[in-house]
Order: sequence, then C-alpha cells, then structure tokens
Amino acid sequence: MTFASSPRPTCCMWGQIDFACELVPGIWVVSTPSHGGLILSDERQRAMPDALRLESNEYEHDCNWSLVYLAFEHEFAALPDPYEPVRIRHAHEIAARWKPERHAAFVASRDAAGETAKP
Repeated sequence: MTFASSPRPTCCMWGQIDFACELVPGIWVVSTPSHGGLILSDERQRAMPDALRLESNEYEHDCNWSLVYLAFEHEFAALPDPYEPVRIRHAHEIAARWKPERHAAFVASRDAAGETAKP
C-alpha cells in the first residue's frame, strides 16, 4: 500500500510542536518543550493493525512509538538510515516488554498470515 504525505502538524496532545520531520509519508516524529512522539495521518491511523492501533493518532516516544514501527516495519527497514535495523529491533523489545498483549497479538496475526515477525 502506498501512503500520501500529510501536512506538518503544528500542535498535539503534548503542546505546541517545536520540531517535526516526516519519517515516511504520513508518519511524523515531533517534539514539544515537554514531550514528543509519532503522529500519524488519518490514512496511516486507519492502516494500523487492530492489535497495535491506539484511539489517538499520537503515539508517545516512551513506548507507544514502537507500535508504529512494528506496523510499518518494512517501510522503516527500507530507509537509508543505517540505524533503522537497530530501531526496529528496539521497537520489538519495547513492545514485548511494555505492551506484551499487543505485541503477542500482532506477532500471532502476522504468523497466521504467513509473515515472519522479527524479534
């Protein structure tokens, strides 16, 4: 599936955005004076697997960002940044540790679909 770029967000649940960078079309990494995380376009939010989707399209940088990385792992893995494989592995570790039910359900759904999850 191909996703469209989305407009730069200007504010979020954490306040006024100081920094925003679109990582891949429709997924923005943002920071505010107090916090930050990933903000998904409506299209991306709808594409999040049920096991990983939160009610809000804002995924904070402490743990919830890992859910977005799992959902769109193949796109992140294709980025030219040499640290992306480390981030993907870290996302699996964080989700397994802090969101174990979501991680297990997602891995099970990928296995059932004949895909392999990378721990």
